[in-house]
Amino acid sequence: MDLGVIKLTIDQMIDPATDKAALLRQLDVMALEIKALFPLGASNLDKFKTLRDYLYRPSSISGRQPFLYNLADDLNPSARLLSVYLNTRKGNCVSMPLLFVILGQKLGIPVTITTAPQHLYVKFRGDNGLWFGVEATNGGSWAEDPWQEKQFPTLTPRAIASGIYMQPLTRKETATVIIDSLLGDYEAHKSNEADEARIRLALLALEYYPKDIDAMIHAYLGYRGLRATTIHRQVPANIRHTHEPAAAVRAVGQRVAVLGEQGQSAGLPSTNSRHEGRVPRENPTCQGWRHNPIKPRSIQGDRTMSNWARKLTIAGSIFIGLLSGAHAVYVDGNPANYVDPTGLDLVVVTGGRREATNPFGHTALGVTGAGIYSYGNNTPLGSSPLSYLDSQSQFRDQQVTIIPRTPEQDRAALDNLSRNSCRNCVGLLDNCAVRTDTALRASGVNTNMSPFPGGVARDAMRAPGATDYYIPKGGPIPPGVVDALRPFNPPNVP
Repeated sequence: MDLGVIKLTIDQMIDPATDKAALLRQLDVMALEIKALFPLGASNLDKFKTLRDYLYRPSSISGRQPFLYNLADDLNPSARLLSVYLNTRKGNCVSMPLLFVILGQKLGIPVTITTAPQHLYVKFRGDNGLWFGVEATNGGSWAEDPWQEKQFPTLTPRAIASGIYMQPLTRKETATVIIDSLLGDYEAHKSNEADEARIRLALLALEYYPKDIDAMIHAYLGYRGLRATTIHRQVPANIRHTHEPAAAVRAVGQRVAVLGEQGQSAGLPSTNSRHEGRVPRENPTCQGWRHNPIKPRSIQGDRTMSNWARKLTIAGSIFIGLLSGAHAVYVDGNPANYVDPTGLDLVVVTGGRREATNPFGHTALGVTGAGIYSYGNNTPLGSSPLSYLDSQSQFRDQQVTIIPRTPEQDRAALDNLSRNSCRNCVGLLDNCAVRTDTALRASGVNTNMSPFPGGVARDAMRAPGATDYYIPKGGPIPPGVVDALRPFNPPNVP
């Protein structure tokens, strides 16, 4: 798991102008330069000091400028981007420790990310096996736990004892923290659709890193935003659910309360304000995330209230399913009622994590009358979507999204898929998500060109007229979903 690739992939999703390939080459060059400076027989501590001095204390003859903390604009979201940090050599408590750890990973130095309230810093494991804190925003100086505790007045002994803060993160947990940057990006959009994406991503982050406080707070605030814009509005009578819409809205309110309690139990002074007791700006640490207080807002975009209410209750059912294993609920008890009556559709099937080596899940695309195209998991191309869904749901949760298309758009998608005849010939930059996304765009679906299955699923759900269904791991496929998917079977399957 290359943290540099993950960081730059996320940065590119936030800022499409990010040149990931060029930046990855720059990181490789930096690693080679640092390695050339290692003394003969260098210990881990020697390597650590070489990395630290390369970044923050370059020799006068090297011609390099030191990397510094951006005191003037530390809360600017762009300060989190690695491209900005590498270009300006000024960063904040997100970009600075992450660059240190990314380079350390390339050089085999035992460093990782750790957290304090709305702050990231570095932990280094010495040759004696003990972990030592390092403050990347302060020239890589030693920053032991007692010192960090003094910098954060809101950091309670309870929060530390619970393992929320100051613990060396695993590589998977570090990757989750990197992906958390998208949560702030969704927050800045100030729309209901962004809140929905924010909640889904936060819940996925908590699945892989249950003590991710930033994800917990974003989920809490996302639900608060949805409640603020839905709780006082009348839900159209034509929306039917196994639970009445009012109950679904109450469930959202309950999630607000539960997530608020979880945040307080983790040592946060209040989940109503993420800036209470913040560290003074002159302190060489930073918050790194900007919070915009939630204000009442209207439904934005071209979605109808009917479509939004359906998506809200589905998102709520997914959350409940993740917590308790409960089965999802379905609109009108029969999803087939919402399928394009012409039968000219595409279907995107996205599964959650299955193996520890694949933390991003899997996605596949089906075309009416042509079967499912799933790359990288040994599924015969053009198989029955029903058989595929039945087998995959035994291993992971499944999100099914049906998108209305014209015959010409269906053919364009199928032509694109047919160019990739090798079902298992995939790679990092040519994976199941990239191939599904490319076919969707060929059919006229607007996407963000996400390289992750979750991003493809979100883009599919935003398509005009799209209908979503959720099937929990091990759960039965409702008859309505079976009927909805039958038109996608290839000619040799009834």
